[in-house]
Amino acid sequence: MIEELISAKVNSTNYKPPTTKPPKWFYPTKTQIQYTTYLKFLMRQVSVPTIQYLKDNLPLWVGSINRKDSYSDDNGEFQDLMAEKQAEAFDDDTKKEIMLYAGAISLYNNSQWAKQVNYVMKDKVVFASMLKPEPYLGEVLKVWGDNNFTLIKSLSDEYIKKVNILVSDGLLNAKKSTDIIAEISVMTKQMTKGRAELIAVDQVGKLNGLLTKRRQQDAGVDYYEWVTAGDERVRDSHAEMDGTVCDWDDSSVYSLNGGKTWVARPSAMQGSVPGSDIRCRCTSVPYWALVMEDI
Repeated sequence: MIEELISAKVNSTNYKPPTTKPPKWFYPTKTQIQYTTYLKFLMRQVSVPTIQYLKDNLPLWVGSINRKDSYSDDNGEFQDLMAEKQAEAFDDDTKKEIMLYAGAISLYNNSQWAKQVNYVMKDKVVFASMLKPEPYLGEVLKVWGDNNFTLIKSLSDEYIKKVNILVSDGLLNAKKSTDIIAEISVMTKQMTKGRAELIAVDQVGKLNGLLTKRRQQDAGVDYYEWVTAGDERVRDSHAEMDGTVCDWDDSSVYSLNGGKTWVARPSAMQGSVPGSDIRCRCTSVPYWALVMEDI
């Protein structure tokens, strides 16, 4: 489709292909940060009241003659509390909120695509003709949203399980209540900060990468330039891909000379596209030079 538009423009005007580098396709960093904050918030809805309950009750359990029996007496109440807080955190409103983030990622991705089309067409008005219906989009965003809801709720399930293990183990081994709570606090930080952030970064990158690929291929763009985030967090295997030309239809090869010849990728990058690997923040810029060659 994009080739047809460029061809029509070439035949009807004094169009000259752009000689400057195409604009960078930016990663949705702001949305990722906001989504990370939201997932941490969801986890805290469970962890904060859980830890407060333990601070109020653990000293009583530890101080009883039979620790295990004392814990068992209050265990039902404790489990009900965690289940209640989890249900409050992960309801239909949460699903709707996650879908808003899916929409924000899609809109930002589309804005990056618009920059590319404006660059090659030299006409902002032309982008309107590229906004063809995307019947797949609603389902793609819904699947992403449902999967993300399941991922973060599963993390809270795991959190509750680990809390119960640490409490039970602490009582059986005659640990101080302060020591048990300290262990739970460390675990809580790892899960509410580290694991929740991992889910957010990974999932934003995956949706962004999927939409980039779909939109470029639907427009007839077959090749792209791999671009990393360009910071110290970029893994070595991805840094090696930076600036290479890749084929959307064959992720086993890449080109180091602008598409003249193709060679096998390093084994670690076989099958990867920007955004597909865990925590990948790489992006894909259409390789317009090869598009122009086909006109």
